[in-house]
Amino acid sequence: RWGRCPAARRLLPAGAAGMAVVAVVVVGLTASRTVVPATDYEAAAQALSTSGVGGAPPPEDDGELTAEEAAAREEWFALQERIAASTAPRVGFFGDSTATMTGFGVSDWATEHLDLLAPGTGQTDIGCGLVTEVARRVDGDVSPINDNCAGWLDRWRAAVESQDLQIAVVQLGPWDVHDTQLDPGGPFLVVGEDPEIDARYAEALDEAIGVLEAHVDTVVLLASPDVVFGRVDGRDPPRAREESDPARMAAFRALLTDAAARHERTEVLDLAGWVAAQPDDGELRPDGVHFTEETTATVAEWLAPALLEVHRTASGR
Repeated sequence: RWGRCPAARRLLPAGAAGMAVVAVVVVGLTASRTVVPATDYEAAAQALSTSGVGGAPPPEDDGELTAEEAAAREEWFALQERIAASTAPRVGFFGDSTATMTGFGVSDWATEHLDLLAPGTGQTDIGCGLVTEVARRVDGDVSPINDNCAGWLDRWRAAVESQDLQIAVVQLGPWDVHDTQLDPGGPFLVVGEDPEIDARYAEALDEAIGVLEAHVDTVVLLASPDVVFGRVDGRDPPRAREESDPARMAAFRALLTDAAARHERTEVLDLAGWVAAQPDDGELRPDGVHFTEETTATVAEWLAPALLEVHRTASGR
């Protein structure tokens, strides 16, 4: 009945109850790595996007709950009361599945430090980048962008309009470094190489930041780390993919920096630099893209205080 991600354990609403956020994949063990469970990102995103004060309650007690489930139910209500009573800045995450996993760690940290930070409800959409047009090229294969990505900015707007967030954290990038076709039959464009895609990304960032700044005190753009597509259980693929080229993500990070400079209450936090300074990215991001249920907590130990510092500086407190 309850999710397995740390934040989901505490915040998982009825709508997501019964969905395991982590699904174990059986693969061979190696001497140097342990097998990393695969994450159900859609379940994780649903749990995260409905967590916090606005989350729905757990299932009604139908008389068949175990003692453990009944205790978890009572803890859920008690936690909601503590979150609602918190006067700390409230944070929500926006973006793709990387934002989902990073957000879980920070939300979990916040529930343990409600005097400093409170978890709020953002909006993360699986498989969605800054543009929703036509197609992407993924490891050489052309595939249409998920239809569910359409309207992502409307969902962001609804999230910030429905509650009182002080900090909105945006994490994107892994989808945006793929070859992207903006017009049917048109060329596939690469961030940092083709001005057309850079301009479209800049336009989308400005629009998204404008929506968020209209409702929150501080917008924080996370500078996404370089990605290693095709990494499995911490082992890099024998052949590097074009979309893993660090120059692409560096170009995307530059667009974030430029966007922040155009907006008064938007800052960039160097998540990429933090990841690069860690001793083993294969453990931190076993698939080369996402933090895991365990490592997101490690990230949060750095990121949550950093978010608070940015917010204090930006708001003059």
